[in-house]
Amino acid sequence: MIYFIDEERWLVKPFCDELKRRDYAVRNITMANEAYRELADPGPEQAEVDLVIIDVMLATDPDDELSQTLFTRAETDDFLRTGLVLLKLLVEKRPDIFPSRAVIFSGAGNSKLVERIEKVCKGYSIAFLKKGEYVTGFDFADAIEKIISDTSPARKGINNSAENTRLL
Repeated sequence: MIYFIDEERWLVKPFCDELKRRDYAVRNITMANEAYRELADPGPEQAEVDLVIIDVMLATDPDDELSQTLFTRAETDDFLRTGLVLLKLLVEKRPDIFPSRAVIFSGAGNSKLVERIEKVCKGYSIAFLKKGEYVTGFDFADAIEKIISDTSPARKGINNSAENTRLL
């Protein structure tokens, strides 16, 4: 299963559709708190995680308890880095999957935010895909398939250490 964590359904739909055409199961989750619940504490019926694509500037449900405790305005820098906070929490909770099967996908234009994203991705040895670089679903799916083929439990150089949580 490929989890696509991004509230901009209209933007990611062509990417999800192309991945589905290539026989991947894809689930689009639009809020950080919902993604955390589903991925941090998987039930017995959860599909194997092939990859989790995480937007950085990600929505949360303001009425949800997790949003009020884990994804606060202060913690997420006014929601500009909610996806990075989500990734950090998933690394802490599920080191068997994260960060090795995660990718950051963002259209961030602020240079300081882009630097922070690059630093986190480098620290976790994961890809940072820029939204503006993928015009077609085909190009995006090619990039995702390459990442999945390079990402396996036996992948070398994965750094799941708690030390990287300080990168945020």
